[in-house]
This record gives sequence, C-alpha cells and structure tokens, in this order.
Amino acid sequence: MEEKRWSKTTSAARTLLVIVIFGTVGCAQHRQTELTDQHDLSITYEHIYELGEIKKYAVPLQDTPNVSRIPSLYLPLGDKSYLVKASSTVSGRTIITVRLPSDLVEPFENIRVLQHKTNELDPSGSDWFDCTMLPWGQDESGAVQYNEEMSVYFPNPRERKISCELYSAPLKPDEYFVIASKRGLPPNAPLTKFDVSLITEKERDGDIHRYQVSIKNVGDRAVAEVNFRSVFDIDTNLVSFKNRQGVCKRSSWGNSGGSLVCHIGGLAPGSSVKLELTGRPSGISGAVSPTATNKNWMIFGFFKERPNDPNFPVNSFEFKPLNATSSDDR
Repeated sequence: MEEKRWSKTTSAARTLLVIVIFGTVGCAQHRQTELTDQHDLSITYEHIYELGEIKKYAVPLQDTPNVSRIPSLYLPLGDKSYLVKASSTVSGRTIITVRLPSDLVEPFENIRVLQHKTNELDPSGSDWFDCTMLPWGQDESGAVQYNEEMSVYFPNPRERKISCELYSAPLKPDEYFVIASKRGLPPNAPLTKFDVSLITEKERDGDIHRYQVSIKNVGDRAVAEVNFRSVFDIDTNLVSFKNRQGVCKRSSWGNSGGSLVCHIGGLAPGSSVKLELTGRPSGISGAVSPTATNKNWMIFGFFKERPNDPNFPVNSFEFKPLNATSSDDR
C-alpha cells in the first residue's frame, strides 16, 4: 500500500481517501478477479483511524448487485463492474478514479461513474447513483460543489481519467462501481400528475388518530412504479398501517417513530391507491405547531415511466395531508 500525505500548507484540511483504479472497460470476466498492484492502484489519504486491507476486483456485470436497476439514461460500457473491498476505517471524502482504455470509442464527455448504494425508496432496496465529479456540479443552493483544489478530479480526456466522489462516506466494506455512457437528458415536464385526498378520524378516547389517504393518478399517462414515504410530525408515533396495493413497511428515515415507506407498483390514469394509518401522540411538541396534532405530516415520493428510471425531480410529488383542503378533521 502506497501512502501519500497532503501538505499541511494546502487547503486540504479535511480527511481524504483516494483510490485510483487503472484497467480496461471491456475485458471479459468469468469470475471475480482481484486487481493486483500491477494494475496501478494507489491510495492517498490524510488521516486513517484503523489501517486494514483495501482490495479491488473486476466483477462480471451480470454478477453485479441490482444491475437491472442501472438508470435508463445510462448504458454500461463493457461487461464488468469494479468492486472495492475495504477493512480500513477512514472518514471524510472518498474518491474513486478510473483510467479508461486508449481505444475507447465512446465520446469522453458522455462517460460517467455510477455507484451502487442502498435506497429504501427503491423497491429493490438499492439503486445506482451518478457520482461523477464534474466542474458544473452544484449543491442544493446552486453553489459550485467542487473548488479549484478538487478540479484535479474533473474528467481529463488527455489522461483518460474520470473520478467519482462516493455518495456516502466513509468507504463501506463492499463498494460497487460501473463505468457507463450517459445517453440522454432528464425530462423537463412531468409524466403525469398526482393528487391526494384525506379523511381524518379521531377515536373516542381522544388518543388514537386514524387517517385514510388516497393517492390518485389524475393525469393521462400510466406509470410503472409509485414509491413514496409518509413521515408523521414528531408529535405523533405511527401505531399501525394497512395498504391495499403494493408493499409498505416501517422506515427509520426522518422521524423513526412515524415513518413509512411504500412501493405500490403501477397506476393507470384515473386509478388510485388507498392507505390507512393510525397514530398516537408521542408526547413531543410538533415541528410546526405545539397545539395542532401531526400538522407537519408529509407524504413525498416519485413516479416512474419505467422501473429503472432515475428519480427525476419533475416526476416527484409532495403533500402535507393535514393542510389539504379536502381533509375532514372530526
């Protein structure tokens, strides 16, 4: 293992682990093959809490986890993925850099690195994230995400290098990556439109609240999947739920006492799905109002034309059911 340390005079004060993989994209593989030192892997880090092994492998694409959910906008290049297995404990940024073969005919500007990650909002439990470090990358506020120091990891056609910042740090024991070509752009108009209606009932003892929600496809296009979360306000715990289509399960996302994730499958135009939930006060004041129960309850998610479509922002929906004009609070 080659150790390189950042100069303390640079602005790279944060922890950084960089794994550089050099290899071919299209080499046929029939089994998981370890990439040894002759494949020019180097590791650069500033701090490491526990030194262990970091190994990398070429894995046949058909043996890669959840390869069928690679987003529809991307076409994998070659017949393999990369697997990085780590027992080292690090923190901070983690960057994977791949050097592409010189005979690659795909336009360099289309090439991306995809990272496999867990995602409970996907029915399969995981999906693929475009983690490519690009000069026009932006955060939610619109600010430039990568400064001049990070520009060394931007796509470099001359050196045939492309880099990925991991979706989540630190490096997990098994991290999969796929080199792909981006073949399209996200849609700029929603596929269809969704609406919600709600009837709220309060039990006689004044403690349990029962909610019945209807989520309806009010547009003129069918969808292949509808995946969403229901997150109660912190003043309300989820007691029970009943779904009439698809699968719902408790979630640890957000308010773990009142969170639910649902995968309800497809919905034709004009069709709807119903969900029944019961809640009980948690004894904590609500995030919006200390007197209005469950006021900040939110339902939000995505609908897809194809199961392996990414979660396009234009195909998202968000409701606050207890602020809906159709709700009937008895």
